[in-house]
Amino acid sequence: MTNPEEYLDQIAEIMSVDAGEGESRTLKLSFNWETAEEANLLLKRVRQQQKELRLLKKRVDQDIKTIRQKANEDKDDVAAGFFSSLLGKGAARSDVAAKKRKITARQDAEIEPCNEVKLSLDNVITKLDGLKLEIETWLAKNK
Repeated sequence: MTNPEEYLDQIAEIMSVDAGEGESRTLKLSFNWETAEEANLLLKRVRQQQKELRLLKKRVDQDIKTIRQKANEDKDDVAAGFFSSLLGKGAARSDVAAKKRKITARQDAEIEPCNEVKLSLDNVITKLDGLKLEIETWLAKNK
């Protein structure tokens, strides 16, 4: 499983920019073109970047799926231990419930940074959609 910071580094690498480090990471995009040839090349580059970002998002989704599977396995292990020991005692049920809540809290804490990465990916992809529209409009006007 990849660290969310590594995903942010990969986003910056795909976009060919420096996104900074730490809490205040910001991706600043700047594109200029003057000719139709430059605009077409930029359009191809933007489409390729979007493909790479979508693939990265699929990897983040796979990491989230792995986290959930691990948590479900851990919960199953807790429940199996419960049934093999004191079938139905009040204190044992309470202990099992507490362990399951702890597993769920850990799962949520692990998934949250991944969701933030997915949101960042969605934002970048959306901004690139806007750029594609701008380029296509410019190309239509300047043919």
